[in-house]
Amino acid sequence: MTRDYAAFVRNNRVPAMAPLRASLTALGLDDVASSGSSGNFVFCSTHDRDRDSLERRISVALDAEVLVRTRDEVRDLVANDAYRDVPGSIVFLLKGEVDPRSRVLADATGPGGEHPVPTPGALYFINPTRLPGRRALVDFESELGVRGTRRTSRVLARVLAMM
Repeated sequence: MTRDYAAFVRNNRVPAMAPLRASLTALGLDDVASSGSSGNFVFCSTHDRDRDSLERRISVALDAEVLVRTRDEVRDLVANDAYRDVPGSIVFLLKGEVDPRSRVLADATGPGGEHPVPTPGALYFINPTRLPGRRALVDFESELGVRGTRRTSRVLARVLAMM
């Protein structure tokens, strides 16, 4: 059975995965599996096929903000990753969109001068990415006014392989 969805928990402190898998199963989701211990889940849903509804239900059940993506969306995220083979590559899964003409995106650079690459639903960049004259890493959420959660390119590819 292929899994239809991936859920990414947006939380700095993710508890043990077994109770979270049990919570997702109790929601009526099938074939629930987790990847690592950082809040990445894959599952099937035969009754609820609406991604937004799944996202809301899972967020309530886990008491954490969750981003849900379909298998096709995860496949596209991996395929469109401009930096997937570069050490330190990060995929920032977005809850909303960013303006690709943003000054932050034009000014921010990774260690080799790489600029963040926005796509629908994601922002790709190399860690550490900074703005000129700043020592701190770019906080894309506050700089761009969008919420999301970060995963390494390797983790995202591993989640796709589980689907």
